[in-house]
Amino acid sequence: MGKSDNKKYVFTGSRGYVLEEMLRMGLNITRVWVMEGSFLHHTLEKDPYIDYEAVSSKKELLDEIEKTEFDVLVSNGCEYILPISRMKKALYVNVHPSYLPDLKGRNPINAAFLYDRDCGATCHLMDDGIDTGQIISRIRIPVSEDIDAAILYRLCFKAEVKVFAEAYSRRFVPMERQPSLEGVVYYSLQPDDRVIHFEKGFDYVLKQVRAFGYKSKGLYFYCNGKAYRFYRASEIRNPYVLEYCKGFGELQAALVFDDSLVFRLDGRVMRFDYIEGLDGGIQEGAYLQCADS
Repeated sequence: MGKSDNKKYVFTGSRGYVLEEMLRMGLNITRVWVMEGSFLHHTLEKDPYIDYEAVSSKKELLDEIEKTEFDVLVSNGCEYILPISRMKKALYVNVHPSYLPDLKGRNPINAAFLYDRDCGATCHLMDDGIDTGQIISRIRIPVSEDIDAAILYRLCFKAEVKVFAEAYSRRFVPMERQPSLEGVVYYSLQPDDRVIHFEKGFDYVLKQVRAFGYKSKGLYFYCNGKAYRFYRASEIRNPYVLEYCKGFGELQAALVFDDSLVFRLDGRVMRFDYIEGLDGGIQEGAYLQCADS
């Protein structure tokens, strides 16, 4: 389409990378609706590089869409499911941070670690379902043991820019319907998901920490009835440490130092780091508690 593109675009969402790409491409963006309280909202409050309106409800957004003239609506992190079949005729496009059809829902990047799935980014046509429309373009990002959610978020958001640019170059013509696969994951974060579930085992705890161990989230465990927030976990294989920890029971703090502690779980040795409020709060010999204890 390029410079001959006279279409009117509107944008709605909570992330700014695709919006910035639309500006870089010189698209005619007539309205921008951002999710109130979102990262994009806070960014634009500090640096309003484009005129925007913050919306706080689905009704407010739908009312604004209904009274606005446009040809293409681009959604990137919009938290509302839009009733596309009942809306005015236009092209509705969503950019989603996963390799659809897998990992639908609000928090696919976290789910990639919990469910051992690859992630990525997909640009697709919107329909009445949740991330179910025809695929225009997509990029797969393998999830390997050397990355966590903090870096995967950034990678997926960068990939969203690429899939949008590719979709635009294709004139938003879909390449395929979403394939029907068994075991497709739909995931939206629940508060309990960030509470450590020791009862699910050593490897699952590591998955939880890879999924949520970053600044804006963090995880929680309990000891002596108090919740502690932390951000990192790892396995210790040093033979001296392993021998030393044999003198302690499961989930019993064997070493407590700085903002870290070491304990046994499933006969292996785990270390938690960056624990908030640890100083003096947990003594060696204390027992950590399962989420439902």
